[in-house]
Amino acid sequence: MRPPSQHDDPDEAAIYAHETLHGLTAAESTVTSAIDILGSLKKRNPSSDIDELLHHMEQIQFEVQSLGFDAINLLTHRVPETMAGVRAPEVVRMSPWRVLQEMLGPYEWRARERGIELRVEEGPSGEVVPPLRLDIHAMRRAFHNVLANAIKYSFAPGLNSDRFIRIWCRRHDADGWTWIMRFQNYGIGIDIEELSLVFEPGYRGIQAVKQNTLGTGLGLWAVKQVMADHAGKVSLECKALHRDIYITTVGLVFSAKGALVERG
Repeated sequence: MRPPSQHDDPDEAAIYAHETLHGLTAAESTVTSAIDILGSLKKRNPSSDIDELLHHMEQIQFEVQSLGFDAINLLTHRVPETMAGVRAPEVVRMSPWRVLQEMLGPYEWRARERGIELRVEEGPSGEVVPPLRLDIHAMRRAFHNVLANAIKYSFAPGLNSDRFIRIWCRRHDADGWTWIMRFQNYGIGIDIEELSLVFEPGYRGIQAVKQNTLGTGLGLWAVKQVMADHAGKVSLECKALHRDIYITTVGLVFSAKGALVERG
């Protein structure tokens, strides 16, 4: 069954969205339970067989989570009104930095699989973005899109053996009302004339297409939408470092005065 579009029957689109999200949620729950069981078995009876199975299940967990976020990106783009009714926001008061830290585990694993280290830095004296009113599902999806892109497009052949993605948080202004979380990786670049285009739905960068990487072209578009819904902004910088190696930095700007935007 093909994904719905804005021209399809709203009831059919809603059924498709419900079934897709339900199936992916059930799969993720099953895999998470299996990992918990294997983790308990490993503590009681360590063995290479359990380690290998646990490794495969963690890989499956990451892929299922990624499919879930990608599906929500696609459905939100294709049938936004339907998704608004299907997936209600889960509003919490929480620091975006804490949301990020609580979901990093699978991404650290995925990065290690590719020989990449995630380096996470708080602000001076442990300063982080203060608690804000967030739609936690949407914020997790935004972080997923940024992290998955950073991992997927990271490489540094012939430059050095130190491959890492840097994530850090700082105050963005003197009065402390604005904070920025930055995600920086070394790898595939984005031409300067493309910097604004990559936020358009469906657009994929020239270098990403040349490298035959998979993607929907909806990741940064979704990040921009989520940040706008939280009275925030997203920025993108890309600088050539060495031949075909670029430093790409995505910045997520949060306002301590801002809050989740109410949509009528």
